[in-house]
Amino acid sequence: IDSKPEEMDRMERRLIQLKMQREALKKEKDRESKQRLDDLEQEIDKLEREFSDLEEIWKAEKATLTGTTRIKEQLEQARLELDAAQRKQDIAEAKRLLAEAGMENLEIELVTAPVQAGLVEASQIFVQQAKAAGVNVNLRKLDANAYFEGYGEWPFSVDYWDVSSYFQQMALNSLPSSTYNTGKFDDPEFNALYAQGVSELDETKRDAIARKMQEIEHERGAYIVWGYRNLIDGLSTNVTGVPENNVGLSFYSYSFKLLHFV
Repeated sequence: IDSKPEEMDRMERRLIQLKMQREALKKEKDRESKQRLDDLEQEIDKLEREFSDLEEIWKAEKATLTGTTRIKEQLEQARLELDAAQRKQDIAEAKRLLAEAGMENLEIELVTAPVQAGLVEASQIFVQQAKAAGVNVNLRKLDANAYFEGYGEWPFSVDYWDVSSYFQQMALNSLPSSTYNTGKFDDPEFNALYAQGVSELDETKRDAIARKMQEIEHERGAYIVWGYRNLIDGLSTNVTGVPENNVGLSFYSYSFKLLHFV
């Protein structure tokens, strides 16, 4: 029940594809493209309504089967494990590994953009830290439009993701078939574990599979994970109807038609 049903996952992927097509068609001016854009808008609207209805049912079932206290304890344990897993900075070892790989005086370009709060500042800090190890990082700051025009093709760039369940997130960005696999990550062991994890019904066994996948990401994944944001949603006291979300998804995933003023 922690992972979204297969039908919802399929619909979500289809929505992503349709929205990408919509963005491409917006640039076209001919009559056929405009008609196709109108058709896409209708298809997206219909699919979003269907997805919203299924999501409400799924959330209700999840709330019934999952205790809030137990989930919070698991999240806290995961946070503690994450803190313990962070690498310690070792400049001497970094220089030794670079020399061993024949990469002394390495020079690379990092593409960054203000597409999310803190990304440019994080890039600037990375430049400073890399320099200590003898790596010269040239920071290339773009505006949002230029960044997204080359999204997925930059050799080395910043990225960000909002809150998702682990297997859902991996389906989006870490598999050969993923729409947003910008790092071109393709690890046979990781792929096999993912297939095993999404079909595993036992929660304890599925968690163990996820931990192994995270170890692979940590050691040989395509991303340098520089941090995790804390998301805080604000809710006025005169608004009610928001269901508690046991997996920590923020307001963007809620169906706002459930909200009302008191």
